[in-house]
Formats: sequence, structure tokens, C-alpha cells
Amino acid sequence: MDQAPGERGSSGRDRAGADAMFEELTRVNNELANVQRELTKRNVELVRLNEQKNRLLGMAAHDLRSPLGIIQSYSEFLEDEAGPVLTAEQLEFVTIIRDTSKFMLRLVDDLLDITAIEAGQLRLDREPANLEALVRHNVQLNHVLGARKRIEVDFASDGAPLIAPVDGGKIEQVLNNLISNAIKFSHAG
Repeated sequence: MDQAPGERGSSGRDRAGADAMFEELTRVNNELANVQRELTKRNVELVRLNEQKNRLLGMAAHDLRSPLGIIQSYSEFLEDEAGPVLTAEQLEFVTIIRDTSKFMLRLVDDLLDITAIEAGQLRLDREPANLEALVRHNVQLNHVLGARKRIEVDFASDGAPLIAPVDGGKIEQVLNNLISNAIKFSHAG
């Protein structure tokens, strides 16, 4: 059966349109494949860089652990052996050095736990702690820093214990950051 000339033209256009659509889909598919290859390549690079970062972080934390342990040990020695001959202020400084080195060792231990950092989860050791005592202790630790800038760091409390199930080390870290940053970024006097 013969087709009318107009019918052949629409069939040819349909075929041309289908060919154009096929070519466009092929082009988009090729682009997607290229993007997927590039993403895979970049993901491999990110994994490699992340492993390098973890190794570096682990080495740095490990290398910090030893000198901090020495500082802590010497400050404990000074406190025990030289305590009776030190002035009250000198003994306070030695105690602050000891407490701060213990605190820093706990931070380094947290850094060494790379899996917790990677997962975005920090291990909390919740135990009943006296929040009033934690605040008072951190104010005392930062008192000397404040005094150097003629800033009075004070804490007023009725002295009643406020017991809460918290990770005392992490709360100390937060308090120390807050107080020391307040001092650091405040004008002298």
C-alpha cells in the first residue's frame, strides 16, 4: 500500500526525533558515567587523605602523651617532696600544673580514640559529680590567668553540692574553655 507523501514525512520526522532523543540520552548517560568515575576517584582520594589525617593525629597525640606525663609526674614530685618549703602561691602553681597536665592527658587520650572521632561519637563516662565543685575548681585554675590581665575571676555559691550524672572530664573541658576564653578575649582590667 502506498503512503501519501505527507505521511512519509511525519514518519521520517518521528524517526529523526527518536534518533535525536537516543543521541541525547546516550550523551547524558556518558556524562553521568564520567561524573560517577570522577566521584569514585575523589572518594578514593578522600579515604586516603582521611587515613593520613588519622595517622598524623594519632602520632601527634601519642607524641604529646609522653611529655605531658613527665610534666604531671614532676609536678606530683614537687608537690610531695618540695611542698613543705614552697610558699602557698608556689604550691598553688604546682597544683595547677599537675591538674592541667592531667586534664591535657585526658584530652590526648580522647584524640587517640580515632574511631570515636571518626564516628562523631564521644564516649561519655557519666558518674555522679558535684557541679558546684567542678565550677569552683575551674574558676580557681583560671584565677591566675585572670590576675595576669587584672581580671577578677570569681564564683559565688552557697556551697551546697549540686550532684548530677555527668562526664566530669568533659564538663571540666567545657568550663575551662569558657572561662579561659572569657579571660583571653576580655580587655585587661
